Amino acid sequence: MKNKFEILEWDSEFFGFKVAKINNFNSNEEFEFIRKELKSNQVELVYVFSEPNSNFDTVLKTSNVLLADEKVTFSREIDDIKGSLDFSFIEEYRDDIVTDKMLDIAIQTSEHSRFRVDANFKNEEFKKLYYQWIKNAVEDKGNGKLFVYQESNVLKGLIYLKDINDKTGSISLIGVDEGYRGEQIGTKLIEQAAFYFSKLGKKEVQVVTQKANVLACNFYTKNGFQIIDTVNVYHLWL
Repeated sequence: MKNKFEILEWDSEFFGFKVAKINNFNSNEEFEFIRKELKSNQVELVYVFSEPNSNFDTVLKTSNVLLADEKVTFSREIDDIKGSLDFSFIEEYRDDIVTDKMLDIAIQTSEHSRFRVDANFKNEEFKKLYYQWIKNAVEDKGNGKLFVYQESNVLKGLIYLKDINDKTGSISLIGVDEGYRGEQIGTKLIEQAAFYFSKLGKKEVQVVTQKANVLACNFYTKNGFQIIDTVNVYHLWL
């Protein structure tokens, strides 16, 4: 069973119980063997990432494992920036403080998160997780850039950008406060991302969301993104 699964140290420490990930299996029998092995190792939660409609996926569906997320990756080529875009009210966030409004916006983006929709989490762990993500965005300036949309000292939106490789950048987190949606703030933040990555010589920007988040999927499509990958994410509780 070597390399069939791995214990996830960060997740285990963060949630306070053992979390693992199954890497692969070839049959129902092998899956059941791995399940028993994980249980004997006192693992409580297992993630399984699967290509939709694969044999792997069929085994999971017939084994009554919770489909917690259909993770969709969108991609957009970075066009030549004409220099005429209006980035008024958008600036790089340079402070080291996570404000209450930042956390509020981050949590608003969690509506379809697998850590929120999975009712087996009992203590609103998703809030703690999203706080950690926005905290990383604020503090981890060496590995990413956090931009905020702020007007008259009111924070209305934010976007956190990271490198994937030499050619591709990633929108790791984007959110607009629900009271200001419909003002094209999200589109302006997307264009800020394209502008920022174009200056770094990137050719593509990617973002990941949930298939169930129809509004987000439509938003990315409207802003020139196309789906390049879908992965089913299962949660197996032991």
